[in-house]
Amino acid sequence: MAGVATTGLAVVTATGDGLDAFRARLARGDRAAPLRLGVFGDSHVQGEHLTGALRAVLQRRFGDGGPGFVQLAWPKARHDGVQLAVQGRWRVEPSPPATSEAQPPGEPFGLGGARAVPRKRGASATMTVEGPLSALRWDVALRLPVCPASARVTLDDEGRSEARVLSCDPRAPASVAHVELLSSGASPSLTVAATAGRVEVLGAIVERDPPGLVLDAVGIGGARAGTLLGRDAEDFVAAVRRRDYALVAVAFGTNDSVASGEAAARAYRRDLTALLRRVRRGAPSASCLVVGPMDRGEIERRGAAPASRVVELAALAREVARSEGCAFFDAIAAMGGPGSMQAWIDADPPLAARDRVHLTARGYARLGEAIADLLLGPQGPASGGEPSRNDASPAASAR
Repeated sequence: MAGVATTGLAVVTATGDGLDAFRARLARGDRAAPLRLGVFGDSHVQGEHLTGALRAVLQRRFGDGGPGFVQLAWPKARHDGVQLAVQGRWRVEPSPPATSEAQPPGEPFGLGGARAVPRKRGASATMTVEGPLSALRWDVALRLPVCPASARVTLDDEGRSEARVLSCDPRAPASVAHVELLSSGASPSLTVAATAGRVEVLGAIVERDPPGLVLDAVGIGGARAGTLLGRDAEDFVAAVRRRDYALVAVAFGTNDSVASGEAAARAYRRDLTALLRRVRRGAPSASCLVVGPMDRGEIERRGAAPASRVVELAALAREVARSEGCAFFDAIAAMGGPGSMQAWIDADPPLAARDRVHLTARGYARLGEAIADLLLGPQGPASGGEPSRNDASPAASAR
């Protein structure tokens, strides 16, 4: 790897470092229940290379609690350790999913802030959890808002098959149903099939038993800090509360940095603060982390703000973290400072993509390990004496 300096940073908050409660739970090692982390963000999170690396490091140290939240039935979705496939045509609502426009009150979009809907009857979606023999708990969130409608959820577990059929009840309100199943074999598969009418899939959650560490990657490509604020607040808060997080993190700013003007900067700070508070309404006892935006290059789009804009937003994100009593991870500093995106593109092998916005899997893994170093704190570096996922792992420090 040539020409790239990486430094993992930094904790600056008004109350401690924002991670005391989370680190205390790690130190206790109490695994009577899953230790859950929720990371909410844009395409950097949805792509799963960043969160996948972070999940792998933490699960090596504190136990593999399963893949957590999965965007089931999303075309082109990916998740480390899970094979995803769709049959037939599906669309994601709202359209586009990253919209910040307010959706109708009471419309549920769940934890992921979006839902998948088949375009035609007979469409299905399958997820297979890779790995050895283990007990898994499955929770699939579905809604059948208009009658008649029906869906079938089938779990295939080493030759054994269990099916649940959901049908719309015109006498009952159209609420979200949670289909909960158990598996015990190696590499089990779950399929959701839309058999009639409108079927809404709000995602799936898979956790191992006995419990371990679980990291939910909740990302929407193109999202801004205000995207999730356009969803029904009570529905979103209830979905977060259901997860009982020990740590919540918000990671937005890349897409916000494209907009120019002082009003856009003020909107970013306002929306990031409001989102963080909404997430914490659902997880009031959780530690919190603000992940600042990564460095980016110039975007060849009419009206796009210069690359220096992202540095300004990173400073605002740090201020939000401080004012809300959260930890802060400076992704730009971790990449080597402003303007480092080009060095990451030119590295051999490359650490960033040529779109000057996204990283390669190797680059995301490097930042994921740096975030893990920050979360672990005194418990030691993410590598913990074990081989790193990359050729070199950045150090983390607090200041």
